[in-house]
This record gives sequence, C-alpha cells and structure tokens, in this order.
Amino acid sequence: MCIACGDVSGRQVTCYGCQQSFCWTHLKDHQNDIEKQMDALAENYERLKGDRQEDCCHHHQQQLFRQIDQWEKDSIVKIQQTADTARADLRSFIKQSEDHMKILMENLGEEIKKSRQLNNYSEIDINQWIEQLENIHSQIQTSFNIQIEDDEQASSITLIKIKQNAKHSLDNNEQRVKRSRNETNNDFSVATTINHHVNIDRFDKVLGKSKLYEENLVAINDIDSRSCISGANSYSNGRHSVTFSVENVYQTGWSCFFGTMTSNESMQDDVSKMVSVYGVWSSGYQVQCGKRSGSCGKRRWNICDDVTLTFDCDNKQLRIENKRINWCQVFNIDLHSCPFPWKFMTIIKGCQLRIKNLLL
Repeated sequence: MCIACGDVSGRQVTCYGCQQSFCWTHLKDHQNDIEKQMDALAENYERLKGDRQEDCCHHHQQQLFRQIDQWEKDSIVKIQQTADTARADLRSFIKQSEDHMKILMENLGEEIKKSRQLNNYSEIDINQWIEQLENIHSQIQTSFNIQIEDDEQASSITLIKIKQNAKHSLDNNEQRVKRSRNETNNDFSVATTINHHVNIDRFDKVLGKSKLYEENLVAINDIDSRSCISGANSYSNGRHSVTFSVENVYQTGWSCFFGTMTSNESMQDDVSKMVSVYGVWSSGYQVQCGKRSGSCGKRRWNICDDVTLTFDCDNKQLRIENKRINWCQVFNIDLHSCPFPWKFMTIIKGCQLRIKNLLL
C-alpha cells in the first residue's frame, strides 16, 4: 500500500532508506523530497563552513586568548610581589646575621684580649678560638647559610594547560573494571599513608633555665649555666633517628651534649649522677653509664651543624653522627644500666637547638 495515497491496486516500490512503500506516482515525489533534503544539507554545510572560517568560533577563540593573557598578567604581578617580599626578607636576614656576627666577634675579641692580659690561656683555649674564627669565616663566605628554596606549597601561581573536553561512555563491564582499579588504588594509598606515618620527637622535660619554643621543637639556653632536656618519645624496638640543628650560639664558652637515657631514670643536674646516660659532649668527651672518658679536643659539632642520634633498639646501639665533618660514634648499650625504653637527652649551655626531623 502506498504510504502517500493508500493505493493497493498498482505496483508498489519500497524505499531502501525509510523502508516505506510508494506507488510509481508518489515514488517520484519521494525522490524529489530526498533531493531537496540533500540540497538543504549541502547549503547548511556551506553556511557552517563559512561561519567557522569567519565568525562562528572567532568570538570564543578570542575569549580563550584573553583568558591566557589575563593569567599571564596576574602571574607576573604575583611573581613581582613575591620577589619584592623575598628581597626584603633577604635584607632582613643579612642585617640580623651581620649584627649577630658582630656580637660574636666582639665577644671573642674581648675574651682573647682579657686572656692575654691575664696570661690565662692554654692550647685548648687557642684551638677553640681558632675553630670559632674558622666557623665565623665560613659563615661569612657562605652568606650566613642563607639559601633560596622553592616554596611549592605556598605558591599562589597556578599553572594552566589547554585541554579539550570529550564525552566518553563506558559499557557496564568497563565501568566495573574502572571501579575495581579505583578501589585497588584507594586501598594502596591508605596502606601507604599508614606505613609512612611519622611521629616527630620533641623536647619535653627541662631541668634548668632553658626555654622551649615552636611547639617544643626549639630549645634555647642563652646563659652561662647548663640545662638538661629530655625527649618526649620513648623507644623500645626498631630503628629511629632524631636530627638536631645547632642553630645559634650566644657565648664563646658554649657547650652541648647529645645522648640517651632510660625513661625510668630522673634527670639530674650532673651527668655523673645518672647511671643510664650514654653520649658525647661537643668538646669530645664521651659518657658511658654516666662516667666520662676520653679527652677534650676539636669540637664534634659547631654552629649550623646537624647532629643525628640513631636509636637502634634491635641491636642495642646508639649512633651519634655529624656528616659535615664525617664523624660518628657508636655506643653498645648495656641494658642493665640503661634498660628500655630509651629517650634522647641533651645538655646545653649558651646555645640554641632545633629538632629538624625524625626518620623511621
């Protein structure tokens, strides 16, 4: 039956495209309609082609370029502001360092002058003065240890990139595979976070006049008397390292002790009264079970040095290291005199320490 007139008497022809039947008369009309549709399609194509080349996408393209230009201008302003701030900070650090060096030089000069006048000095004093002069000279040569670092977390500049959005569909099986992969990745991320959790040690108990700052990561004793400070964490198994930085010294006769003690013993104002203590003085003396041994010599650490204490509980050892001078000391701990749990202990006079990190 013809879809146009309903005639069923004559011969019928089925259109391959629309799958409808037509008589011979209306088949020609249907063909003409198809040709008109094709002509309209060609006309729309040519119109779209011309619009694309001229005005269709031009406005949107220019808008995208303007966004890039604006990002460039904003980023330049932020960079200039950051550079100005960095210059101001650098000038401030240089001024503070120069003032500090001036005080150190004046104090050192006064001490040397006074010792010469009183004729009261020895080779040990001369060696310490020489070392202090070398250290001051080294800091001046390295611009007072001032460095420029990338501060990625604090950066206010976000980089841009060009991408093209595209619709993408997944069948049910692909979606299941993708969900399975995401769940696997999430499980791995959680496990990684747990395995790499770091518990930073801190200064805790203080015996003396030292002051703690910055959430107990900094200890300062700027007077001519010793203070004993113990750590917050206790160590009974595994391997743990705590790194200290000698950030500042306030006197030419400053001193610093690094070591360990059992958590079960109370701190005393004299190391010799503490039977569990192991460690090393900055002057070179060693302490084992509270007893001092060795001799005074070249300092084991100086201002700006990093000193690392490693508690190897499984092997019952304490390792003290200063990588700058390629020096280390390993103690085999007697668990009868220094039983677990251990904690770090430091004694400072006329200096400032900072806990930098803890490595597991």
